[in-house]
Formats: sequence, structure tokens, C-alpha cells
Amino acid sequence: MTTPAPPRKPTYRTFVAERHVEAPRAAVWAALVGLLDAGGVGPAAAAVGAERVLSFEPPWRRSARLEVEGAGLVEHTVAIRDDGETSHLVWAYLVEQPTDPADAVSVRLLADLESSLRESVERVALAVSRG
Repeated sequence: MTTPAPPRKPTYRTFVAERHVEAPRAAVWAALVGLLDAGGVGPAAAAVGAERVLSFEPPWRRSARLEVEGAGLVEHTVAIRDDGETSHLVWAYLVEQPTDPADAVSVRLLADLESSLRESVERVALAVSRG
């Protein structure tokens, strides 16, 4: 009788895009929510996957899970640190690494997520600066 192999223990990858913004947290939050509502920022806006909001905590944090076919856990969080008249915007994701790191679909997914987060942080900052 053979013993079944133990289940694969997942490993995770994280990515963080962050930027200082010359505006108060409330203004950054308003720009973020406006762009999210308009479909202008975030992984779901970049057609990476369907999004399910897990936590919405105005004016400082929002977390969501992405439902991506063929991917395990994919979650992202955007947080805004209050620095008085300025703020710091941080957008990060946590993704379960693919079982085959050479899988082209998984590699593309990770690249798309990273690009989406970088672009989203810059779009929010630009929207705030334009008022």
C-alpha cells in the first residue's frame, strides 16, 4: 500500500507599488473611489479578473479578491497613510504562486497584475493633482 503524497503547500508572491501624494488622504481617497467606480483603475479594470471586495474602510483601506481562472488566491489591498497635508498611497497584491513557474499564462498574469498596480497608483496621483 502506497502512502499518498502530502498536499502541495502553497507559496505566495507579493508586489507593492507605492507613491507619496501631495494631497490630504481624503482627496486621495475620493480620487481612488471615483476611478474605481468608473472602472479606470485596479486589476479588474485592466481585465485581469473579476473582483470581489472584501473590505471597504473609508478613507484609508480597500481590499479585494480577484477571481482569475486557473489561479489560486489573488488578493490586493490599497491603503492611504495620512501624513497631514500629504499622504502615501500603497497598493499591494498577494498571489499564490503557480505550481509550474514556467507556465506562460501564470507568468502573464503576474506581469499584468504588476503593471496594473503601477499604473493605478500613478492614475490616482494624477487625478488628485488635476483636482
